[in-house]
Amino acid sequence: MTAHVVFAALDPDRPATLSQKVVTGLLRMKLGYRGVIVSDDLDMNAIASHMGADVAAVGAIRAGCDALLLCRNEDHQNAAEAALIREAERDSSFRARVGEAASRIRAMKRAHAANQAHRPSAGRAIIGSFDHRRLADRLAGRA
Repeated sequence: MTAHVVFAALDPDRPATLSQKVVTGLLRMKLGYRGVIVSDDLDMNAIASHMGADVAAVGAIRAGCDALLLCRNEDHQNAAEAALIREAERDSSFRARVGEAASRIRAMKRAHAANQAHRPSAGRAIIGSFDHRRLADRLAGRA
């Protein structure tokens, strides 16, 4: 998950979430990270006080994020979705970037499904059961 902090030594003009120098340059190229990169919430003030969700969403995908969080406002989610579609229709390099992101997300889903198949059957019977939820509530101090 990215952060909305500015690393002045890497990119003094953009928060990490919107910085291709940080997300693609540092995480992907220099550090060799190949997994899914998720943005922090684009509705947070560090981003939202400077730009709309539409601009932030396109910027985060361009920077190299694969999945975006917009947690507080459904209108912002809709605006971001529309902006991403418009940009993908307009710009073939952006469309390719979205394709890369989708491929990483699909690979993560396949890996997760494979791990689920290897989960012990006893665990499946316990996780989410009434006793399990009751214990979780008690441990959380809600019982």
